[in-house]
Amino acid sequence: MGRKRGQAATEYLILSGFVFVAISVGVAILYSYGTESMRDIASAQMSKICQDIASTSESVYYMGEPARRTIDASFPTGVKKMEVERNDPATGCTECTEIRFDLLKGKETEKVICSTNVNISVIIDNKSISPGLKHIRVDSRGDYVLLNMSS
Repeated sequence: MGRKRGQAATEYLILSGFVFVAISVGVAILYSYGTESMRDIASAQMSKICQDIASTSESVYYMGEPARRTIDASFPTGVKKMEVERNDPATGCTECTEIRFDLLKGKETEKVICSTNVNISVIIDNKSISPGLKHIRVDSRGDYVLLNMSS
């Protein structure tokens, strides 16, 4: 009788070990997909913000001075830097302005870029580029558009 209890206990431990390994693998896979999905969502979110800035800049520019609009944007985790580059022949943008954001995706940095035909000047300190809600004021200054960001 003692031998059957010992065998049942051993079988139970082996079965428990297999179940634990299967659950651990499942959790690891779900975590991996979840992390990748969050990175893709952050990238799409920054792309939308970039496009909103470009389109709002164009509409404010063509309305003329003293037109002003404010964009409320929720920056995702990982956004690090914003740059505005005019007439960059290296990217093929010879008569336009590119808006660029650096977004950390794991160990890599992804550049989110959009372009517009409007000259843009920026009053933004890259220290203010952080996750969270930002208010981006877009002002027409006649021959260019001024971007100013606040939290």
